[in-house]
Amino acid sequence: MFTDILNSSTTHLLLLLAVSVLVRWLWLQPSSTPTAAGAPIMAGGIFALGALQKIPGPVDVFTRLLCLELLLIWLYIGAGLITSMRRGTFHIHIDDPVGSFAIGTWVAATSTLGTLVKLAFPDWGILLALMGVVMVAVWVWYVWQIVPAFGLLFTQGAKLQITGRILLSTVATQSLVVFWAAVYPSTVNEWLARGVIGLGLVFYVLGFVLLVRRYVGRRDWSLATDWDNTNCIIHGAMSITGNAALRSGVLPAEMVLAIWLWTAVMFVLVELIEIARMVARVAKDGRVFVPSQRLTRAEALRAYTLNNAYASFSEKTIGSLTPGKYADVVVLSKDIMRAPEAEIPSARVDLTVVGGVVRFERR
Repeated sequence: MFTDILNSSTTHLLLLLAVSVLVRWLWLQPSSTPTAAGAPIMAGGIFALGALQKIPGPVDVFTRLLCLELLLIWLYIGAGLITSMRRGTFHIHIDDPVGSFAIGTWVAATSTLGTLVKLAFPDWGILLALMGVVMVAVWVWYVWQIVPAFGLLFTQGAKLQITGRILLSTVATQSLVVFWAAVYPSTVNEWLARGVIGLGLVFYVLGFVLLVRRYVGRRDWSLATDWDNTNCIIHGAMSITGNAALRSGVLPAEMVLAIWLWTAVMFVLVELIEIARMVARVAKDGRVFVPSQRLTRAEALRAYTLNNAYASFSEKTIGSLTPGKYADVVVLSKDIMRAPEAEIPSARVDLTVVGGVVRFERR
């Protein structure tokens, strides 16, 4: 009986709660909840649902413990937001028209955590239903906030620092379908799922146009001062769109393939810019930031190919052009190993081969 108590989820939850309270009391200073507070839960949940399942050892135990810890963080965030409402400081999350898009992480975090709860504790139906209600309610309010924000960005975008945060509108919207497909796979309404995915794509097009307006055709921006880390959501938002489409199975195969091809092309383009930043390491004042830590081009390229494959336990099948691995190849318009650093971001994708099959070719 004592062993059963020690192994119970309730005991684990109480122990984690005690540790969390102790850590918060000893080391963390009181502060307001960041608008993008859901991002750590998203990252932890994606890790638990993916890479953690391939790590040798008692995976079930690790999954349940991480799920419980993320659940506590989710509750902490909720409590912090409710407290800010009571204190009249909640407006900090919606005052900035660009920053307010980060509220989408609350929706996406709830979706990711709900999917993890379904995996770790499939019998917790009441909690999952409650999380689903909270997720949809927050999303409806979120859409009410971002629709006028989009209008403001289109009319006054030149005065505002538009970043990839605006594409969190797509991430939040597609997260609804991911949650429904994972938690209630047999009851997903086909037309509702299609409509939600379609709305997410509309948000993506609007956000993408705004980002193109900011960066393409303008010369008054630089990698050091204007390229924001959140621009990686350019491909991340379409990745979750493809995930929603695959999980729900409500879109034609050709459309799903097109979504993933766009994701792959955007991934290459955006990460080329990140490689340029890794190699150049130019600070805002023009100085090279810690020159000793600059990566060579070969190191930067390896970080985005073979090292990424190793991190996902896939180095035996992808990550390098080696006999026996999948023939996944991207041909660029420039030799990024020899072109001047400033020209690396302008390289275009001329050809994409996935599994030995040509999937994209520039005409």
